[in-house]
Amino acid sequence: MPLPRRIISYALVFCITLALVSCLLYAKNKRVVSAPSPISNLPGKTAFYLSHAGEYDLVFLGDSRTFCTMQPELLDPLLGARSFNLSHWAHWLPTQFAHVQDIVERIPKNATVVCSLGSFNFLAAQIRDAYPIGLRNVPRYLSLGIPLSVMEENLVALNPLTYLYSRRGALLERAKDLAARTLWARGGGPPVPPDSLGPPDVSGIEREFSRRPGVMRVEVQFAEGRPVAVSQFMAGGGYLLEELDPAHFRAKQLGTKSAPHPAVFQPDAAYWSLFLAMLDLLREHRIHVVVNVLEEAPYRYPTRADLLKERRFMDGPVRREVEARGFVYLRVDLDQLDDADYFDYNHMNSRGVRKFSALFAAALAPHLGRHRGQ
Repeated sequence: MPLPRRIISYALVFCITLALVSCLLYAKNKRVVSAPSPISNLPGKTAFYLSHAGEYDLVFLGDSRTFCTMQPELLDPLLGARSFNLSHWAHWLPTQFAHVQDIVERIPKNATVVCSLGSFNFLAAQIRDAYPIGLRNVPRYLSLGIPLSVMEENLVALNPLTYLYSRRGALLERAKDLAARTLWARGGGPPVPPDSLGPPDVSGIEREFSRRPGVMRVEVQFAEGRPVAVSQFMAGGGYLLEELDPAHFRAKQLGTKSAPHPAVFQPDAAYWSLFLAMLDLLREHRIHVVVNVLEEAPYRYPTRADLLKERRFMDGPVRREVEARGFVYLRVDLDQLDDADYFDYNHMNSRGVRKFSALFAAALAPHLGRHRGQ
C-alpha cells in the first residue's frame, strides 16, 4: 500500500530541514576552526600556506610526529631557511595523498618539501577527518582495497550534508549536559566538592610562555589538578610541548605496552600504493623532495632486533623507491634520543625537538644549497 502523500511530504520537509541545519552547522564550524591561520586545523593551515606560499622555501609534510617535531622557529636559524610546518594530528597516508593533490601545483619550484614518515605510516588504520579525501578519491581507494567503512568517518564528517550526523554523539552529550545544568539550577544544585572548583590559577605560566618568540597560543595541560605541561602552538605551524612535570610523562610511558613486532615488517598494500602515488605526483610536478625518517620512542622496541626489522624496511624498499625518483632519503641518528625526549610513545617534547633539530639541520643543509642555486 503506497504511503499517503502527506507522510511523504512531511518526510521530505524533515530531511530537507536536517540537511539545512547540517550545512549551517558545518559552515559555522568551518568559520571557527578552518580560518586561514598557522594554528588552525589542517584545511585552515593549508589555506594560510597557499596564500603565503611564495614566502616559504621549505615545507614540512606529515602526521602528528611532524607536527610536534619540525619547528621552524628552531630550524630556520640553523638552515637560513623560511619554513612552514604543514602537518597535523592523525594525518596519515590516505589524507596526505589527498592533501598533496590539492597543494602540489601551488608549491614554489624553488621550495623543498620534506615528507617525514616511519614504518608505522604503512600500517592500515581508520581514515580520520584531518583532511578531506574527497569523493574523487573514493574509487581509487576502493580499487586499492580500502573498505568504504574505513573512509566513512572522513567522508561523513567533512561533507556539509552529513556533518550533523557525524556530530550526533557530541551534540547529544552537550544536550544532556545543558539539561542537567537546567535541572540543578531549578533545584538549587548539589553541594560543590572542594576538588571540583576548577584548576589552579596558571595565568603566570600562560603569560611566561606567551611571551616566547613564535608562540601564538598556549594551553596548560593538567593531571590530577596540577599543571604538567604547556602546549605551544607556533607561528611556523608546529606544536611544541614542554613538560613541567617530566616524571608524570615517564610514568605514563612505563604504563604503555610496547608495540607488537612481526618477524618481518610488511606494509599494507594499499598504503604502500598511496605512498608511491604521492611520490609520483610530486615528481610529476618537479618538486624537490626529501623523505625523512621518524621512529617510535625507544621503549616501543622491546629489543634491538625489533628496531632493526623496521629500519631494514625503511632503508631498503622505501629508500629504493625514494631515490629511484631522484629524491633525497634522509635518516639522522635517532639513537641519540631516549625516552625522555618523547612525551608519549612517538611524539617529541621540547627537549627532544631541540636535540633532533640540531641533528636534522646538519643532515638537511647539504641538500638545500644547490637546489636554491647557492
